[in-house]
Amino acid sequence: MPTDALFGPYGSGALPFIDHFAAYNANAFWFHGFDAAAIDACARYGIAACVEFKTFRADFDAHPELIPIGVDGQPIRYGKLVQGVCLSQQAFLDETEAHLLDGLRRFAPAGIWLDYLTYAGWFETPAPDLQESCFCSACVKEFCAATGIDADTPQQILTT
Repeated sequence: MPTDALFGPYGSGALPFIDHFAAYNANAFWFHGFDAAAIDACARYGIAACVEFKTFRADFDAHPELIPIGVDGQPIRYGKLVQGVCLSQQAFLDETEAHLLDGLRRFAPAGIWLDYLTYAGWFETPAPDLQESCFCSACVKEFCAATGIDADTPQQILTT
């Protein structure tokens, strides 16, 4: 395991320039997912491969069951930038974990960034769209079991 700080660019747009990283004392390259081409290039040039792995983000149009439920009992507002999923969806969690473990085993990156480990909303703007969620029945039940609080509504949870 390297003990030196990892320093280098982020994003696949830098891949064509990987042969120049050493000239700038860059020893790492951060990129999206377990990209075999990026990992191979890192190995070829002695650069630490560092993966950004999306955790709790999904295509809500394809998987509406993952949309968190808001305080009003309705699905949260979402657009292309909203992150966060309903964490009581065990199949999604299992699939995400399996993808992560598979990538770690196959590629053994030097670093991993577990991205989108947030709740529902989008925070990277001047006026963040942060939403209280998830209040589906499964999440409320899990919350009550974990905390010992007996609550039936989002309002009870938020005030207690």
